[in-house]
Amino acid sequence: MGAACLGLGLSLAGCVEDDDGDTGGDDTFRERVIGVGYCPPELCGSNSDIGGAFSFDSRSVDANANMIFVTAITPEGDEAVIRVLRDRLELQVGDNPPLQNDEIVGSQLVFDHVEDGVATGERTIIHVDGFQLDAVETWSSPKAQYSTYTFTFRDSDEPEEDRKPLCAEYPWPDSFGLDNLDSTAGLLVQSESYDWYGRAIENVEDPFDWATLGCMGGAYAKKVLMGYDPHHPGTPGEEGKPDLQQNEVMMRMLTARYCEGENHTDPGTPLYWQNEWGWNNFDDTEVELEALWTPDGVACLNTPRLVDRAAVEADCGTLPTCDDFDAADYHMASYRVL
Repeated sequence: MGAACLGLGLSLAGCVEDDDGDTGGDDTFRERVIGVGYCPPELCGSNSDIGGAFSFDSRSVDANANMIFVTAITPEGDEAVIRVLRDRLELQVGDNPPLQNDEIVGSQLVFDHVEDGVATGERTIIHVDGFQLDAVETWSSPKAQYSTYTFTFRDSDEPEEDRKPLCAEYPWPDSFGLDNLDSTAGLLVQSESYDWYGRAIENVEDPFDWATLGCMGGAYAKKVLMGYDPHHPGTPGEEGKPDLQQNEVMMRMLTARYCEGENHTDPGTPLYWQNEWGWNNFDDTEVELEALWTPDGVACLNTPRLVDRAAVEADCGTLPTCDDFDAADYHMASYRVL
């Protein structure tokens, strides 16, 4: 995990509402535009090649990156039961009231490394260093607020002073207006499970007890802040309430994972998108359709946003262009900047 968590400098993306509902760009893709409307390019117009997320099962069963969650330790040094309630951690010792919000700052989450199901004796410790209540709001409808956490980590044989940020520092451009948002912070979301590269963890029968820590610059946090969170109110799959498959579509689109192979993009690559509900981030930038997306990758692909088509097909095999596909049949379309 250590090597994967270092050296990330990813840009933030999201969506905000435009009063006049003007989408700009190619408005022939959908017959109607509702919900989000215009999103400033400095917030929305980029993607991430890494999911920037770490998931674990709070029942001490499993975690990604070949780890098993072992226990939580309170700031006082007591072992605690961990609970995840939507975007919050709670720690409880015996019959005492649970520790919440700022009370868990200073606590630790301990993970055993495993190989072929057997503990190797190595451990990684994630430290909770900071908490900010309702620190960031989604750029989509319906609006939702998320608390943020700041984490560091170390191997158990390393001294405290060698702790490293779980989420790398990213200098927000002044135009983002995010001076009060710590770029090393992360979101916590219950009931989803993704690895560091943005891939859904397989064989998770019941994700309720799983939790995902998503770094602010990674694709997972972008997905959540653009309204793709299973906890939004409403009926899954209907307007404004993405279901699990639609969440997976967004993750694949953000990371340019066109098939079951690699992610084919770099941090900050310009990207525009629109879903079947009219959520989009068009402005006056000239764009063209890149791909139509499914939970398994692309149904069709025109010119990829970054790499040559030959590189994608070397990974995925031959893919059709979108000439004979109807965008209205798909939840998500992505657009490349010309």
